[in-house]
Amino acid sequence: MRRLLEILLQILFLGVIVAAADECSASKPCEIGCCSKYGFCGLGPNFCDTKVCVNNCERKAECDPGDFGKQYVNATKCPLNVCFSRHGFCGTTKDFCGNKKVKRPSCSVNIQGFDRVVGYYEGWSANRPCNQFYPEQLPVGVYTHLNYAFASIDPVSFQVVPSLSTDVDMYKRVTNLKKADPDLKVFIAIGGWTFNDPGPTATTFSDIARSQANTEKFSNSLRRFMTRYNFDGVDLDWEYPGADDRSGRAEDYKNFPIFLRRLKAILKSSSGRDGVSLTLPASYWYLQHFDINAIQKHIDFFNIMSYDLHGTWDKGNKWVGAYLNSHTNLTEITQALDLLWRNNLSSDKVVLGLAFYGRAFTVENTACTKPGCTYASGGKARSCSNEVSVILNSEIEDIFNSSSVKPTLYKKEAVKILNYEKNQWVAYDDEDTFKLKADFARGQCLGGLMVWAVSHDTKDAKYTAALAKAANRKFVAALPATDGSSTTIKTKHAQCKWTNCAENCPSGWLRVPRADDQARKDEYMVDEGGCNGLGIHQFCCPPGEKVPQCGRYDFNNGGCGGKCPNSMVEIGSLSKYCDKSYEVACCSATGKSMQLYNQCSWSKDFPNCDKGTCSSGSVEIAKSMSGSGGAFCSAVGGAGGDPFSNKKKVGQERKYCCHDDLKDQKWSDCEWESHIGVIPKNWGGLGYCISGCPSDKVRVTMDYNSRECYNGGARAKCCTLSFSTTVTKNPEDKELADALDIFLDKPICTNETQSFRYESQEVVISRLTKMLYSSVSLDTAATWDSKVGGKYKNLKYKSIRDWSRSDDYAIRLGSTRLPESIVCQLDFYNKNIGGEDVLTCYQGKSIRPKSKRSLDLPLDALSYASMHGDTSSASPHGLFKRDQQYTITTISKLTGAQVILNVWGISYPSSGEFYATDSIWQRTYDFISTNCFDPAVGLIVRQPGNNDGLVTEHIFEKQGVLNFIRTTISGLLPDNRVSSFPGIDPSFWATTAFHQLQNVAPIGGGELAPIRRIFTVLGADNYRDPFVLAGDRLNGVKATLWGYNDLADPNDMNTWVLSDPVRFLNQIRFVIGTIRYLNQDTVNRHLAGIITNLRVELALAEALYRSEHPTAAIPNVVGRFDEWAYVHFRTINLNVQDFVFTWVGVVNSLQVLAAAAGALAVNLDRVPGQP
Repeated sequence: MRRLLEILLQILFLGVIVAAADECSASKPCEIGCCSKYGFCGLGPNFCDTKVCVNNCERKAECDPGDFGKQYVNATKCPLNVCFSRHGFCGTTKDFCGNKKVKRPSCSVNIQGFDRVVGYYEGWSANRPCNQFYPEQLPVGVYTHLNYAFASIDPVSFQVVPSLSTDVDMYKRVTNLKKADPDLKVFIAIGGWTFNDPGPTATTFSDIARSQANTEKFSNSLRRFMTRYNFDGVDLDWEYPGADDRSGRAEDYKNFPIFLRRLKAILKSSSGRDGVSLTLPASYWYLQHFDINAIQKHIDFFNIMSYDLHGTWDKGNKWVGAYLNSHTNLTEITQALDLLWRNNLSSDKVVLGLAFYGRAFTVENTACTKPGCTYASGGKARSCSNEVSVILNSEIEDIFNSSSVKPTLYKKEAVKILNYEKNQWVAYDDEDTFKLKADFARGQCLGGLMVWAVSHDTKDAKYTAALAKAANRKFVAALPATDGSSTTIKTKHAQCKWTNCAENCPSGWLRVPRADDQARKDEYMVDEGGCNGLGIHQFCCPPGEKVPQCGRYDFNNGGCGGKCPNSMVEIGSLSKYCDKSYEVACCSATGKSMQLYNQCSWSKDFPNCDKGTCSSGSVEIAKSMSGSGGAFCSAVGGAGGDPFSNKKKVGQERKYCCHDDLKDQKWSDCEWESHIGVIPKNWGGLGYCISGCPSDKVRVTMDYNSRECYNGGARAKCCTLSFSTTVTKNPEDKELADALDIFLDKPICTNETQSFRYESQEVVISRLTKMLYSSVSLDTAATWDSKVGGKYKNLKYKSIRDWSRSDDYAIRLGSTRLPESIVCQLDFYNKNIGGEDVLTCYQGKSIRPKSKRSLDLPLDALSYASMHGDTSSASPHGLFKRDQQYTITTISKLTGAQVILNVWGISYPSSGEFYATDSIWQRTYDFISTNCFDPAVGLIVRQPGNNDGLVTEHIFEKQGVLNFIRTTISGLLPDNRVSSFPGIDPSFWATTAFHQLQNVAPIGGGELAPIRRIFTVLGADNYRDPFVLAGDRLNGVKATLWGYNDLADPNDMNTWVLSDPVRFLNQIRFVIGTIRYLNQDTVNRHLAGIITNLRVELALAEALYRSEHPTAAIPNVVGRFDEWAYVHFRTINLNVQDFVFTWVGVVNSLQVLAAAAGALAVNLDRVPGQP
């Protein structure tokens, strides 16, 4: 006992025991640490050395507290410079850090606007069943950057590709916003959480980063992608490097900065499309794998995801637990940012993440609903977001509008809490909390605000407006506005400027060489002032402007005079090597890039600077103890020179004076900045100044102010440049008038691209696009109104503009489709906007067509049932569709004999069979409009259990399998061409397909026979994942398409066009809508998944056949299927386009439907085996 006590005291004294309660043995492992032979758990040599360890001996401490040794630790110091405990663990609390405090950046909290306000737009937001959000609904002038989420990466070729086929149109709609806001930058975001989920792309980022060749493939592809789709930069969302639970590798830590350096270098050759931002986690667990100090050199800014700090993942976590906590708690955000400040990140490069959504929970006890109480589960999924625990802010507004509940503000945490529906609880942000978080960001000198996601907003963009107020964005408009007076084009001109310390010139800008007589070869204009050894400032000029002649002058071997040569202006100064006065940096004042410098000068009296004044006609915009940077004024009561030689003396200040009588030609919004730029490792915290400016401002002076910068460095006066020139617009109004004269003479759109009518039509569409989605002059509006408004009274400019911003159909078409639709259907829109009756298409069934050719095949059983009462019962105990026999009769290409083959489909549930809790109700598709000219199909909101008009949808029709079997036997493809493969042995289907597979797991209802398994993967009662619910009209038309039948009887169509236009239009609309349905993201993924599974099952069937017929010819049934599928879908696509073009051509006003059909084809990008 005495010996044991001595050992315990020794261990406690050494400070390496984890916990005395952690008893262990050779047969009882430690939860944490190594087990010593004395029965205790811990880390370090006293526990893990082979002489004392009996269990878990391979475990290592996170870091070395000082006396463990390398063999017992993972690292010699803690990641992210966090503190370590005496037990070898890393952390940030007082238990680890004691009284050590993080040196946080500190700035005054004022109403200054942010240089960056970043918003993510979700590419899938338009596909929600409700509360859709489209790019044109965003106000102009609030966001400086929009990130389109997400593009993907091919995991084999490393080419950047759209995530969805529908994204390409949406890319254009988002980038079109730059026409109304020329200062807006649009980035493409690549990655996201699911990108690193288990699957083909799980290690793609890591694979790229570890190889220079892969990096170059990716970067060059990205450069081409951004040029093609008009993006200005990329936002990389790698979640997460180095994390083993997110498919990361340990090598990612060192590879990531190298990858970014190479990426940035390649993008700089892309004519300005070289912006790079990076998402950062707010979690130590994931952030520790980022070498953030090395990374910051190669990116423009970080978007820190300071949301989702809590969620349902906390439940079961012993360190956190199922407690009601806000996902955007400001207290925890502060702690997360401390991880950055420990690593000297430039605060100007950090953009604070905000949320336009709430995290919701179902409370465990309705009597306890405050933060800190417990929850039972995630909040109920809402109709629009369709995700447990997530509520869009637009859905929160719906809750307010439908009830009398009121939220509670928690000011310290900067969150709102709302209790609703008795046991539901949600934390979210709004105008009040945005203001609190924005002020916090200002106080920590952050570079801006970011939102996930702008597409969670209300239709009227309420939360973006609230964010604009918090961010103090100056040019906020509720929606794109007209410029009622401008008849000129305004061009902004950038000015040459000094970079921040250790930064290169902005992409595309030019370093300015020295041109004075003392310059060395290839020497450039640089300034080391205020950098404290951390790099230099470089003088850079914008692309496209004349580069001025610059140099350093009036040194005179140390007898400096501080004078620029004639026709040059002072841009900087240096007194370090001067016996008196200062050496001056000067540039020629010709050219627009130096125009604002040419309007300004320093007051004359030097070094007695207080005496100096601004001359008549100029105003003081800044004053500095060190003039343009290194021209030190005399201290009050003392000699001139560096004021730090005597801090008690106050330096005099020289005035920077500028003419500002020109409205569009002056410095404005000038502010002192002292915390922008790269923070040096020896940063002194308070009293140390950093001499940088925000990226959109220009440094006009630098000041070593002894009162603010008493620990070193210098502050900078940073100004916004206001310099633009105006020129008379090109004669576009006359071009518009001439085009309208030609087009309105016969207002029918044409596809004859070489005709004058086509040219005039395209001019009109282009100008209407600008009018609706950018600014427009009164002259242009007047031209439109006199020409178009004279014939169509409801199509005057203001009427169209107001309608386009409020009508759901118009918003859905957006900038890429609405202008063409209006121009090509002037009469329809004139009636529609004027409130007159227009054709409304009913929601009934399409007419069952006559067969083009007999295939001796019944229609798909489900499709047939949809015409005979399948949708009548909403009972969860509705009848199953029983196994149905199908008979295939054909002639064998191999033998020439007739083959009669009987197969059976697999039973499946009717639409009334699904319970209200089944997830299939969130996969319900139908037409989303009754507009006869609108074939759009999408997710619809349907009360679970209400199956009226819905059928259970086999996305891959059963008759497709039957047609494929027929092709393999007969050798005839769907277009009646002969297959490239010989006829298959009929016994493959007649015999082998019905045998039992061996050593293969059964699927569905225990199926082992290949033919049963093939039908099962299409969807079955015991294999429901492939199913969706769809409107019966979609299901019926799709069955017709897959059977290669006529889509409508021509005699009926000719009759309806005159007597029943609604029925006529419905037939066209249903056909187009069916293809659009198959291209819906979830449906298309299901289709690709089914085809993938069919290929697997066919391969298994072939293996069985070859085992039974080892000497027979290899059937290559998968190759046969790939050939058949290609011809099958091509036949469908051509039939659709032929039908639509034929019948749209009968009615000239339907040209827009024809254009839609021309672009329609079933998307096979995800389908294996297809080109």
